[in-house]
Amino acid sequence: ISVMAARGMRVVKSDDLARELMETNAVLRSKLIAILGEKAYSTSKDSKETPSLDRDYIASRIFGDISLRKQLEAAVHPAVTSEIEKIFLESEAGRPVAVESALILQSDFQKRFDYIVLVEAPQQASIERAASANRMTEQDALARLAEQSRDLPETGEADFIIENSGSRDDFEKRCAALIDVLESIQGRDLPNEPLHSLPE
Repeated sequence: ISVMAARGMRVVKSDDLARELMETNAVLRSKLIAILGEKAYSTSKDSKETPSLDRDYIASRIFGDISLRKQLEAAVHPAVTSEIEKIFLESEAGRPVAVESALILQSDFQKRFDYIVLVEAPQQASIERAASANRMTEQDALARLAEQSRDLPETGEADFIIENSGSRDDFEKRCAALIDVLESIQGRDLPNEPLHSLPE
């Protein structure tokens, strides 16, 4: 995503967008409280500010409880896809929009994209990267990968696959090479339907 941003694309991280909506969207906040209880949002005892999303509490509830996770996804995903649709409409003509999403191939929303790029990485490397970026503990990262692996899509559903098993520099070079390809075919006479939605 950082490489795409550097090349002038507008980038959207679905996880960041979801967190923002869970904080600011009153309807979504109500749904989360209905699903997870008041503890989904917390604040210090002396604070007069609006309670903020308690990500650690939510993670402790949904990782390992697939039913609860599905309820949360059913509430959050429509709000996220709606916002992404707005971004598509607002984007400058000719400026590509890149969306980072772990679950895009598990929904019909994939049909809105011209290309799907799947990034593959060894499980241990993914866990270590998530932990080193302070996004979650190794235990939470492992639980999240275990949950996501239940519904992994076939790699054949993606238009391109990039391996991310080496250094950051190697990965960014692969990304840059793919962007070169995408830019070279931009505007050419391609099928009206996205390639990943065409029958084999």
